[in-house]
Amino acid sequence: MQKFMDFMEKYVVPVASKMGAQKHLIAIRDGFISIMPLIMAGSLAVMINNIPITGYPEFMAKIFGAEWRYPQGQVWNASFGIMSLILVVTTAYSLAKSYDKDAIACAVVCYAATSMLYAPGAAGDAFKGTNGLFVALAVPLIVGTIFCKLIGNPKLIIKMPEGVPPAVSRGFAAILPSMIILALVAAIQSVLLWVFGIDNIHKVVSDAIQSPFMKLFSSSIVPVLIFILCQQLFWFMGLHGANLLGPIVNAVLLPLTTSNIEAFSLGQEPTSIITSQFLDSFVNLGGSGATISLLIAILLVSKNKASKAISKISIAPGLFNINEPVIFGMPIVLNPIYIVPFIIAPIVCAIIAYYATLWGFMPTTRMLVYWTVPPVLSAFIATASFKGALIALINVVVATGIYLPFVKVADKQALLEESQELAQ
Repeated sequence: MQKFMDFMEKYVVPVASKMGAQKHLIAIRDGFISIMPLIMAGSLAVMINNIPITGYPEFMAKIFGAEWRYPQGQVWNASFGIMSLILVVTTAYSLAKSYDKDAIACAVVCYAATSMLYAPGAAGDAFKGTNGLFVALAVPLIVGTIFCKLIGNPKLIIKMPEGVPPAVSRGFAAILPSMIILALVAAIQSVLLWVFGIDNIHKVVSDAIQSPFMKLFSSSIVPVLIFILCQQLFWFMGLHGANLLGPIVNAVLLPLTTSNIEAFSLGQEPTSIITSQFLDSFVNLGGSGATISLLIAILLVSKNKASKAISKISIAPGLFNINEPVIFGMPIVLNPIYIVPFIIAPIVCAIIAYYATLWGFMPTTRMLVYWTVPPVLSAFIATASFKGALIALINVVVATGIYLPFVKVADKQALLEESQELAQ
């Protein structure tokens, strides 16, 4: 174990730390965080339109008329329907802020560049939602980076006379970089069309990259188990695993969630088992590693005063899936005793929930629930079923059972260390 720890600290941790501080990954994370209110509003609109109660549609139609679903549909169109466009703006803004450049100008230019890439008519509109996320992420990361480099070049600054307001000066400073960016995008688009015959870059990227990954995750449980393993290893090394792997969740698993929501809104049965909501509701119980179960296990059997004190402090945030206090306070980070259950517990939870869905015991996730909603309640809302809540509760119990023996081992280790200190 010590050799493994030394290897991780020497070779893996430095690389992972650089990844965690990488500006583009941070921009993607912050971009998605910024649009979360809109995503939640769209999900709530779907829930209002599709509450699974017998006679509910007829009751609503009697009160509000035959078109009672229309307002909620508009909320969907203004959130999920244009998610890619909004994400371009928020990601570009976050990236420019990290470079300490004009964030508003960068966001506007990236939005314009993205708009140029959409095919005309319905063919382009189809990719303004989650289907176009790959291009929506690529444009601000590539175009935004180029813009940030150009706008700092003194040769491209249009100098204004003294006394001109700063806002006006900033606007003129962005003129030449913006023109260069848009001309470059127009040239690329022309080459794609005239040389390669590609008139819908979103469809090409979706068919070549996004769709295969989505099919990979939706056809087997193995990819998500590998994903969980990597996430837990990052956390174990003291890095924010959820943030580091956020691009995978947001670009691959979030579209699977939204496709389920859309199917449910149309009265169809959602088919994707593995989604971003699946992880939030059935795997990350109390946070990554199903650490709510670790806290329960400590409160049940631990006799170590320090561990029990940390658990009592951590239980309140843990109920809302905030587990940094236990990860860094216990600690779990670089703790050889807890690495095994920290990895095994979420993997077992994923397997239980996956096969419970595959075998038809509970429905697939069909609502998007904010990640801070407490475990069990989150599963109930996400699946619109008490069976979902039951599976989440079973996962909490099973994960607690996995953590229990390791809590006892940690107690013995703490007692041994205390006796050695007293002997000295």
